[in-house]
Amino acid sequence: MDSQSPLLQDNEKSENPCITGLVAWAYVAPGERGVIALRNIKAGETVECSPVVIGKAEDFQALHGQETPIDDHLLLWEEKGEGVEFAMGLGYLMIYNHDGEPNAKFSYDYPGRTISVVAQRDIKAGEELTIDYEDPWFEVRKC
Repeated sequence: MDSQSPLLQDNEKSENPCITGLVAWAYVAPGERGVIALRNIKAGETVECSPVVIGKAEDFQALHGQETPIDDHLLLWEEKGEGVEFAMGLGYLMIYNHDGEPNAKFSYDYPGRTISVVAQRDIKAGEELTIDYEDPWFEVRKC
């Protein structure tokens, strides 16, 4: 494969840690999408690293204060501590489901403008990966 090509050939490993091939989306319940492990994942392993689009809350709000479908998929982004900013995650970030006892967590890279998903415990192939959205996220969204 040409070293300039961003595409991987069969059985080729990426040197970019953001391309892991460890997860995929699937229907985890009727009409509900989630993220599942494609193979066994060890605790501490980065399973996804995705770029984000950053903006202030008002940048994402619809006209006349109406909510949009995107509002349910924004993540709190507090890079500078200056007011509330939100991140619209790319990749699978927006479809990790909430669990009070999650098996994964978000790790923020503010300078790189990415969010990684890191396994908090060993995860078996086929198991859904979940994140704890945490109470501050829900409180900020009520603003």
